[in-house]
Amino acid sequence: MTTARITKSEADDDSTLVAQIERMLDLAPHIGVDRDAMAVVARRLLAREAERADLPPSRRRQELDTLIAEDIETLCLAFVRLRRVVERMPNA
Repeated sequence: MTTARITKSEADDDSTLVAQIERMLDLAPHIGVDRDAMAVVARRLLAREAERADLPPSRRRQELDTLIAEDIETLCLAFVRLRRVVERMPNA
């Protein structure tokens, strides 16, 4: 088994990203973003992706593709909104 080595720079990048995401999620309720709703969309997205994985090309697969794209867009819009707020905030 081969293990990938994580450089200090990569670890710093990861910890910075985690801190940014945690800050965004902490602020979510204060700017009108419902974290619980985001979690529901994320779980629904995972379920739809799992269902789609085993389907041959079909009408249902096309429907799932559309629904998956909508869920991704919903989550992206929420994170973009959160990121904008965090970027405008002074560093604490």
